[in-house]
Amino acid sequence: MWKVENLSSEVQFWWTDDVAEMPEIQSIRKDWCLFLGGFLVWYYMFILITCFFILALERTCASYFIQNYEKTSRSYIFILLFLFQHGMVLVMLWFCFFNRIAFSLCFLFTFSLNAFAVLLLWANRQYNVILIRKFERNTKKSVEMYTLPARFQAKENVKAFDLTLRILIVGFFLLFTALFFLVFLNYKWLPSCGTFFLFCFENMVHLNPLIVCPAMILSVYPWRKRLSRWKITRSVSCSTSQKELLGQGMGQQQETDFYFNQLNVSWERHVK
Repeated sequence: MWKVENLSSEVQFWWTDDVAEMPEIQSIRKDWCLFLGGFLVWYYMFILITCFFILALERTCASYFIQNYEKTSRSYIFILLFLFQHGMVLVMLWFCFFNRIAFSLCFLFTFSLNAFAVLLLWANRQYNVILIRKFERNTKKSVEMYTLPARFQAKENVKAFDLTLRILIVGFFLLFTALFFLVFLNYKWLPSCGTFFLFCFENMVHLNPLIVCPAMILSVYPWRKRLSRWKITRSVSCSTSQKELLGQGMGQQQETDFYFNQLNVSWERHVK
């Protein structure tokens, strides 16, 4: 525990705009670890806040380059997304670390960014579902307009959204629950429970992988199948696993038929 000397009162507040409530540090050089720790905590939180938005932008790129997204290497997409995310993080980090922004504006930024991320992910899923429906009609126009890689990428985009659905739900629940506790702390609602709210907020921020990682594991079918073999969950998931396997077999057969039909049409056009 790092002790700061000459404090007039005990400080257990996480964020305050009142200078009178802020602890006074005489020497930055002497207490440098407090500033470094605070900087890293802010950096970590803004990475968590912006990760869903960056994921939505990456899925948008996958939909835009649907003809050859998986086949063609585009390193500049990763570089631009990385720089864009850290640009947002560093700007907000400067505002918050040096107390240059009001709490309400920071809250509005967090809420708006993640709400837009949800809207963007939903729009991408709907766009790819529409493309898949066009493919399944197996008309001459659909064969001419879209290639096999495009159909594969459309299905992968929908599958990626479905796989991350649990993670999105859990992530947004943790994020907005942490913001809920922070609002109570900042506006001093129920001041008698301030220590409890602070304890919950700190755990939401630092221990969220204990909840997010199991959600990620259960979102992947091979892991879910592996875990279903445990005696605790075997009786519950046995029937579900059989249905999923049957559904996958039927989907693969339909996909194979579509591929052969498209190859046949392409061959006939080439011969003519």
